[in-house]
Amino acid sequence: MKHKTFRTRVALAAAGLLTMSALTACGGGAASASGSGPIVLGSLLTIDNPFWSNADVKATSEAWEKYINKELGGINGREVKVVTCDDKGDSAAGTTCANNLLAEEPVAFVNNASLVVGQVVLPQFTQAKVATLGAWPISQQENENPLLFPTTSGASGTYPGLAVYLRSIGVENVALVFEDNGAANAVAKSLADLWETLGGKKSSIFSYGLRTPDFTPLASQVAASKPEAVIAGIGAGDAVRVLKAFKAAGVDVPITTTQTPAVKTVLESSGGAAEGVYFSFVCSPTSGNGKDAELYEHVMKTYAPDRELTGQTCAASSGMQYALSVLQGIKGDITKESVLAQAQKSTDWPGFMTHPMESGAAAKEAPAIRNPYVTVAQYKKGEFVPVTVDGVPANLKPYVNVRDGIPWFRGTLPAS
Repeated sequence: MKHKTFRTRVALAAAGLLTMSALTACGGGAASASGSGPIVLGSLLTIDNPFWSNADVKATSEAWEKYINKELGGINGREVKVVTCDDKGDSAAGTTCANNLLAEEPVAFVNNASLVVGQVVLPQFTQAKVATLGAWPISQQENENPLLFPTTSGASGTYPGLAVYLRSIGVENVALVFEDNGAANAVAKSLADLWETLGGKKSSIFSYGLRTPDFTPLASQVAASKPEAVIAGIGAGDAVRVLKAFKAAGVDVPITTTQTPAVKTVLESSGGAAEGVYFSFVCSPTSGNGKDAELYEHVMKTYAPDRELTGQTCAASSGMQYALSVLQGIKGDITKESVLAQAQKSTDWPGFMTHPMESGAAAKEAPAIRNPYVTVAQYKKGEFVPVTVDGVPANLKPYVNVRDGIPWFRGTLPAS
């Protein structure tokens, strides 16, 4: 079977600072709530952080804000204004951001992607009864929240989807490599449990510290365990050194990770160590959505020309497109109450370069995740080549959905 490919379109995620630059001196919130003036959408992001930067998400949301206002004339004649705050991955800063954003009285949040939103900030948003449209959930609190409407699976799908893919090609023994922190440890543990559920024989967890100076000892430990594949939880900042260490240690098995390190700086600086690595993506321009891909490229090239197209920009575009769909579906005043009501009616959505959102697809343990699917592609000679699967074992068929010739993988079973 001939593989489809798509060009490497990746970018260096620029560092960001706490920003409320979208606000005017009078503030956007009161006007938003009153049914006149700009429609304010809040966005809580971790940007200035060594492990995870969502600068591309901020740029993407702002690009779609400009597109909606300049080319669509806003929503019912009202401008859309995205207000971003960087929590830096710090709990105290997250609380401050939440207070500042809520003070602006947003009708919804959009594309929240934060290391602290689940345990620290989400209760504040929930108490305020403000919906989140589009997000990158990484915690169980987000997966369960009834006011969260993510268009993709976030971390709850990107790693489990890799596990399903590896089991579908017969891998029995996997090494799980993650940073030693609370969220990452929880992901690693859940992956180990999933591996057993999927019929895998052995999973070994290896942890590394923040700002690890040398990954050689870690890579040697992984190599010594003789895994048949590796699932690596690495960000763009550590990816080059980790992949090089794996290569030097002779880890000559499929190495898999998420879309996060699939960026230009990693792929071009790895000295060939990224060649052959498998990445999970929540959306793919090869999935048959030609018009969606054209619109996506138009918005980004017109309003964020300094940004290459990445997994982050694609996922954030999906979130903004869903927010636009929800806002356009409201009859009457656009308020936080009407947005929440409309989102609750819009849990089935065709997607935007993603697998569709389907209320029946949500798992019992993650009712907010209505699109738990990811696709997997291997990096080969400057291109990402989507994988194919043939003869999926019967026990794995509920976890695999083939659309337009491309398999999508989920790590949970639907509740129904």
